[in-house]
Amino acid sequence: MSFAMGWLFYLALGLALSALRVRQNLRLADALFVGLFWPLELSRRWIEVIVGVLVKSGWEGEGA
Repeated sequence: MSFAMGWLFYLALGLALSALRVRQNLRLADALFVGLFWPLELSRRWIEVIVGVLVKSGWEGEGA
C-alpha cells in the first residue's frame, strides 16, 4: 500500500468514527479528537473487552 493510500484509509476511518460519535451526541471537539486518534480508541475498547472477560472468569472461578 502506498503512503498516500494509507493516509487516505486512516483519514476515512477517522472521519467515519467522528461522524458516528457526533450521532451518539458527543461534542464535536471530542468526536474529532476520537476520529484523529481512532487506533487508540479501538485499542482501549479491546482492552476493556479482554479485562472484562478475565475479571468475569476470575469471579466464576472463585465460586467453585
